[in-house]
Amino acid sequence: MQNSYYNNYTSINVYKNNSISSGLTTQILYGEKFKLIKKTRDWWKIKLNNDKYIGFIKKKNLKKKLLIIIK
Repeated sequence: MQNSYYNNYTSINVYKNNSISSGLTTQILYGEKFKLIKKTRDWWKIKLNNDKYIGFIKKKNLKKKLLIIIK
């Protein structure tokens, strides 16, 4: 399921695991691209395009739609 997305938020927090207590490791900044690896009910496992970092973003923090990149 590797869809590519463009971040149209100011920033999105990225966590080490699918838990806030796992710790914030980085952020996806406005305009950055990432790939969706896996969806669960509450979390998305993602891979950043620029540095290939893999982490998790909280689904409920995505209130507006991200832009999907069609290749």
